[in-house]
Amino acid sequence: MRSWVLGVLFACTWTGPLLAEPPSSAAAARPAAAAGAPALPAPDHLYTTWKGVMEVDKCASIWLLQRYFDPQARFEFLPRGTRIERGMSFEIPFAKLERAPGKSLFETLLSRLSEPDLALLAMSRIVHDAEINIWGNKTTDETAGVVLVTNGLSEGARDEQEVVARVRIVFDALHAGLKERLR
Repeated sequence: MRSWVLGVLFACTWTGPLLAEPPSSAAAARPAAAAGAPALPAPDHLYTTWKGVMEVDKCASIWLLQRYFDPQARFEFLPRGTRIERGMSFEIPFAKLERAPGKSLFETLLSRLSEPDLALLAMSRIVHDAEINIWGNKTTDETAGVVLVTNGLSEGARDEQEVVARVRIVFDALHAGLKERLR
């Protein structure tokens, strides 16, 4: 367990650039939720997706949903390919809660917050780097550490619910570290 703590510490102590644009304009430019986007929180606080790889975007989006949109959120993971008929589906084809083109789900969710803090904006760059900018040059040095820690915590877990519990600690620590650094 100590190895992932080192990864979180690395991710939280980097002093390199995180924001591509001045923070004052970044928060003000956040658009409202797209027309037709489902209301949050889900009516029954249930969010559903498929079992399988727990990538950075999926894990970060679960964290964001729980911390900022729906503290009572519950997550159900169904076998891959299962038609999802209950709860608010996400991170699957034709999900009710889907990402905007060229954006991660985390970025899409973040766009719904009226004034996200600088740490959340920095986290969105990290998640974008991990999820969307897969093969390109990374724009943040934290990306590799966050991917490594998230993947490491996923590999040793019994199931997806355990991954959710484990990565909650990582993203809480990352957010706190970035918030402190970006004040």
